[in-house]
Amino acid sequence: MNRASFRAIRLHHIATVVLIAMGVCGPANAGNILLNGGLDTVGPDGSPVSGSGPSAAQSWTQFTVVPGSTISSQLLASTDPLGGGEMIDITTNAGYYAAASQGNGFYQDFATIPAATASFDIFVVSGSVTGGLGLATGPFASFTAYTPTGAWQHVTQTVNAPVDGMFFENLVTGAGAEFLLDNLQVNSIPEPGTFAMMLLAAGSMLLWRVSLARR
Repeated sequence: MNRASFRAIRLHHIATVVLIAMGVCGPANAGNILLNGGLDTVGPDGSPVSGSGPSAAQSWTQFTVVPGSTISSQLLASTDPLGGGEMIDITTNAGYYAAASQGNGFYQDFATIPAATASFDIFVVSGSVTGGLGLATGPFASFTAYTPTGAWQHVTQTVNAPVDGMFFENLVTGAGAEFLLDNLQVNSIPEPGTFAMMLLAAGSMLLWRVSLARR
């Protein structure tokens, strides 16, 4: 065995050990971080359900901030062309409350991750809804307002900042909203160091295969 072949095999072994130690032999955090992202499992209070607390979908919470307002949710057979199973129908009768800088809404928290990609399908029946990833510092990552289009919208987001939840709120003063959600996904983006190790592994494997082919 010549020196080049030995070096290639050694690099391959080092990269393999590092990847195993980091747990990235399969893509890190490749699965959906959200629990019940398909909204197919009924929550502990059943469906439909009204008021602040568990929503009709397990692992998701609904809340009211505006005094005297209400919110309700129910699981229905999905009409989302990209979804399946169940979807959630959320209705609130009031919006933005200036004193709290917050509206009535629906959310799920998760442990803070440094960056993420996300997607969701939304059908706004009436009113206006702001939704998506929430920054760990508090506000939405994007304040895009979704309004009635008569069709499902598939939304994707990439946020290169710490995030800790997915939220949907009605932020129009004094106005209610009804909206449908399905197919919610959040995936962690590997940090730069992880990408570097993955590139090292790929390069060492390529060198190893080249050295074997030259034997």
